[in-house]
This record gives sequence, structure tokens and C-alpha cells, in this order.
Amino acid sequence: VDREDTHALSLILNVDQGGIDEEWALEVDDMLGREGSEHAQTLSPGQLLLYESARCLHSRKKPLRGEYYANLFAHYRPKGRPRWWESPKAPPVITRAGGRRLEFNVQNGGASQLHLFWQTEAGGYEPVQTLEPGESTQVRSFVGHHFKIRGTCSDAITVHRELGDVVACDSSAPPLSESVPAQRMDPPPETTRLFLENQVDKVAEVFWIEPATKKPLKIETIPGYGSRTINTRLGHVLQVRGACAQALLVSEPDATELICAHAITEEDHKRRLLVQIADMAQALPVKFKNLCNRTVGVWQDRSGDRESMHQLKPGATYAINTRPGLRFCVALDEGGGGGAGCERPLA
Repeated sequence: VDREDTHALSLILNVDQGGIDEEWALEVDDMLGREGSEHAQTLSPGQLLLYESARCLHSRKKPLRGEYYANLFAHYRPKGRPRWWESPKAPPVITRAGGRRLEFNVQNGGASQLHLFWQTEAGGYEPVQTLEPGESTQVRSFVGHHFKIRGTCSDAITVHRELGDVVACDSSAPPLSESVPAQRMDPPPETTRLFLENQVDKVAEVFWIEPATKKPLKIETIPGYGSRTINTRLGHVLQVRGACAQALLVSEPDATELICAHAITEEDHKRRLLVQIADMAQALPVKFKNLCNRTVGVWQDRSGDRESMHQLKPGATYAINTRPGLRFCVALDEGGGGGAGCERPLA
């Protein structure tokens, strides 16, 4: 399945194809859990397919047997609902900076209404939910965050790894504010990669906010409509400046963030469509064939790494659509796929 934040509905338009020896079908499972739920769909030039790509499993299970197959893709989500897949009754999400993310349940064990508040980084409080006696709610938060309870009793919650499910305002139990574990050393945040896509035709500068001093340190520049992959850690905070003003919290491993999406104007949207159409119009089919007796790696020379390496076994072929002027790199693949540079660029 595809990303939920942008792929509620996806469109595939077949622009052109050539030298096709066997139909190349997209197989989509409608997820209804019955026999015959998998559908194979082929396209001819000019035909398009709409499908719910964030909900339905889909793939092409066979390699392309042909010279080239050029598609245009578009993705949509409900307007004004960036988290459209969540139920209106979904648990509240605390999205500010923090440590490791976790979930816990809070139950009202008192005799009257309980009011739950989250403490912001500025020291103020934002309401989370009101619970009737015996009612419970699930909260998604981060290690180190603080909540206060008012109403049927006055108490506080500090989120930690052993918090588990809590019953608030239970007269037979000690206060929740006493449940903080004594001096605990958490391991360093997990390292991860973050893929950033600039959604506007302006240069965006990315800054890392140093956790101790809160000072910004510039780490990357992304051209208009460009993209970059950066190394970071879970829980770190980034700022985008220039093209727009945006704060990012690294909360998921190997995630993709669309930056400046909130700043897109109608003119930006039209201009980007024209750029994409112009790129598609310049696309040329390229086929690589490995004539060596060892496996080689082929990748596009973009950022100096082999992240997108495609392995070619002896005698195998690899077809891709590309644009004039782009370089491809070829090297013997020793199995690691690491290293930097382009030992032998192909124009």
C-alpha cells in the first residue's frame, strides 16, 4: 500500500508503451476478504486507472517484458483533511517535540467528570479530553511529556516507558504523580533517514535544532521541487526556512515529509504540473544489459550514493525511462551496495 497522507486516491495514465511482449498488469486487491478480490488491470496508451492506493494492496508481480512502458501518476486526498484516514473518535495525538512515542489509556476512577490537560513546551496547558466516571481514552504521546488532571481530583501524569494503563482519581491507589521512575537513563534516540520533498518552486533551507541550546544549524538546501535525504534521529526537530516557515518533528523511521505543502498556491500547482509534463515529454527509454560474468550495480548519479542501485545478474536486462543529460553509474556489486562516488559514469 501507499502513503496515507497523500494517496487516498491514485491515478495511473499510460502515456506510451513499446516493444511489449507480454501484457504488464497492475494487480489490485479490493480488500473485501472474499474469493476473487484480486483484480488484474492492463492499460493501453491514453487509458487511465483510478484506485485507492493507501487502502488496497497493489503490485505488478511480473517484470516488464518489453522495451518501455511510460506512465503518469497523480495522487489525491480529501481537501482540508490531511489525516483523512483517522476516525473522528480517534485517540488524541500530541505532536510536539519529545522522546520515544508511545500509547497509554487513561480511565476516570473518580465519582465525577475528569478533565485531562497536556502541558505545552511553553508551559501552558491545552485540553485533551473530558471523561465521565468509568470512561477511558487512549492517548498517543512521547516519553517526558506531562499531563495534569482536574475535576474529580487534582493529579499529574509524567509519561515514561513503564507507564502502561492508568486509573486516575482512584482513592484506593497512590497519586499518579508518584509513578515517575527514579533516575532513569534512556538510550540515545534511534538514528534514521528522512526524505524531504519541496512542494514549491522556491529554495528551502533546512535547519537542525540542537536539543541542548535550541540553536538552529543549517544542514541542507533543497531547490524548488527538489528532494533530499538526510540522516537524523527520532525525536529531533527541524526547521524549514526560505520557501516557507515550517517545523518538523522526526517521529517515524525512514519517513517522507512534504515540506511547504501548506504554502502551495494555485499558480504553484499549475507551474509544477507544467514542469512534470515537460519532464515526461523528455523521457527516453533506456535498457541496460549485463554482458559481464559477474553481477553489476546500476544507479542514477544523483547524490553520490547507491541508495537506488539496481542489481543486474549476468545476462540480465534493466529498462528505465530517463531524461537527456542524466548520468548512470555502473560498478561491480560486491553485495553491500555502500560507498559513494561514481566509478564509471555513463552519459
